[in-house]
Amino acid sequence: MSAIRFVLTAAFMLVGLFVCCVGVYGVFKLKYAANRMHAAALNDTLGVSFCLVGLAISAPDGFTALKILLVDNKTVVEQTFNVFARNETDEDGTLTFYIEIVTDRLPDVKPEGDPDSGFDATVDEWGDPIDSEVPMN
Repeated sequence: MSAIRFVLTAAFMLVGLFVCCVGVYGVFKLKYAANRMHAAALNDTLGVSFCLVGLAISAPDGFTALKILLVDNKTVVEQTFNVFARNETDEDGTLTFYIEIVTDRLPDVKPEGDPDSGFDATVDEWGDPIDSEVPMN
């Protein structure tokens, strides 16, 4: 059963990647503005939809698959992560930073505002941005 899920996930992801690549090609190579807009819409809608369906197929349970399919770029996600950072310098002096973010579960998705508002989140009341530093030891 897991092999079938893997094949279906891979197929949907590859089709989504192909549609996205065709959309990007169309945005840059088509002559008329209307054709370029159609290529951009194709990229956003069809390509990403195929990728999301592929991810939903590979989800460990039905509830996670539903959360994947309800992504709308406005949903607020609150999650605490364990962050591990380290750096290494190789023999030619190149400094490489490694940041690992670990969590034990998927985040809980909560709509902003009224709990009955569905996934219609707004960004008007987010407040000022917060800068944070990651310590490198």
